[in-house]
Amino acid sequence: MELAYHQSNSRHQTQFVAFHNIALGTIVAAETPLLFVECPTDTRGWTDQVDAAFFATEVAGETHFIRSALEKISKPSLALFRQLPCTNKQHKNILRDIRQVQEHAIPVRVTRHEGRPIIGLAVFDGISKISHSCQPNAAFEWTGTHGEVRVTRNVRSGQSIVLDRLPGALWCSSAQERQTFLRERLSRSCGCEDCKPANVADSDTKRALVQRLHLRLGEARTMPPLEYASSFRTDAGYVDQLLGEAFQYGGLLVNMGLYDIRLAEAHYAAANILAATGRNTDAVQYATHALAIIARAYGTRSSRISWMVLEILRLHVA
Repeated sequence: MELAYHQSNSRHQTQFVAFHNIALGTIVAAETPLLFVECPTDTRGWTDQVDAAFFATEVAGETHFIRSALEKISKPSLALFRQLPCTNKQHKNILRDIRQVQEHAIPVRVTRHEGRPIIGLAVFDGISKISHSCQPNAAFEWTGTHGEVRVTRNVRSGQSIVLDRLPGALWCSSAQERQTFLRERLSRSCGCEDCKPANVADSDTKRALVQRLHLRLGEARTMPPLEYASSFRTDAGYVDQLLGEAFQYGGLLVNMGLYDIRLAEAHYAAANILAATGRNTDAVQYATHALAIIARAYGTRSSRISWMVLEILRLHVA
């Protein structure tokens, strides 16, 4: 851990507190995993892939994923892994190890193997203990060999470093759905402003709108520019509405304090729509914003959606 220290908060969550002001984009943790489990899945959606990977660790016939990973790590790493807190106290064997992985693993995308998607479940000695928040101020990036945590906005001295541990689009679901997943799958909870009882009604209304816009802008957020432009409806009313929704989506994310891949995708969506309608100067501006957000939150080596953003710049910068 760098630039932050930790103090015990609960059995499963640790407060990593900044001991001085930290500028956005600063790496506060860089760590190789104690354990890395590769789980092939048959599903396409990121949330479904993660669920399948966690489910695979629960099925008796599939415990070889865990066993195989445990056989490859050193004795010191294995000892640290088994020292992590776990709700499954009754067992000291593979069943406890399975629950240990479920509660502490951070899912990461791994390259496909023989046509099947692979989800990596990475367990860290330090990063895995960072508290969850639905309003995070840091983001996790997997480099292929180790995990990095960068702050996505300025952090004042004394503030905790917090990560969003929800997979896929669960972040824009209701507070009850988020808390249920955290409790049942990760043995965690969230005390952010959006999860406080007094704020839940307003927060759920806002996140429901965000969820609708997230789905509505799915193609604009995820499709390469040439492919998106070839299938784009160009009638003025539709374009203006969709562009307005992209701006609204980005504004809501800023209001929620989400300065990570989600905001980058919002800017990329706007750039994609603008580029598809020939407004190239504005498209380049939003693509540049998206690239800057990715670089600050995940580093300049991050793939994320960078290649699609760069494609817009390549096509439209004179």
